[in-house]
Amino acid sequence: MNHAGIEWISAATEDPVDTRCKWIREPFSPTLVGAGGLFDAVVMHADVGCAVLGILAARHQPVGAVISKAYSNRWAFFIGPGSRRAWRATVETEGLVRPSWYRYVGRDAWLTVPGPYPVLGGEAFLRWQVPPGTGTNLTCVTALGAAFVGATAADCSHPPEAVRAQDGVGTCPRCGEPRMSAD
Repeated sequence: MNHAGIEWISAATEDPVDTRCKWIREPFSPTLVGAGGLFDAVVMHADVGCAVLGILAARHQPVGAVISKAYSNRWAFFIGPGSRRAWRATVETEGLVRPSWYRYVGRDAWLTVPGPYPVLGGEAFLRWQVPPGTGTNLTCVTALGAAFVGATAADCSHPPEAVRAQDGVGTCPRCGEPRMSAD
């Protein structure tokens, strides 16, 4: 992460000056930041997040800051503050995406973000997949929503009759949602 990214993300903390001083001493240490001011975030399963990032890249869409959390197998995409209505309008109009497939983080919520420097060696437990300060800090909410619908529709839009199980109940292999068979 560069200086502009450090300035931007530290501005979302309760004490930006203290955060920047802490990162000078401990550049690997995670910090708690408040959502709803500079950004909101959408948290999704890591497999879906990876697919979403690929779709955005293929469409040449600018991507803002993205955190990967190995311990929970989740990714968090940073979007504009107050974007909840636009997000829901984009992803839920298709009827393919359910609110249980993502978590929206907005006003009065907090995220733990990694320090400005990646942990070297091994799988980092919390790291910047796309650090802030390298272009745009926020992903367009409608572009993210469209990519999310595309990523989840590819694997999670199985019609009920396509899923079979002996007891009449099956699950989507990607999302684990229960599906009733047509039998």
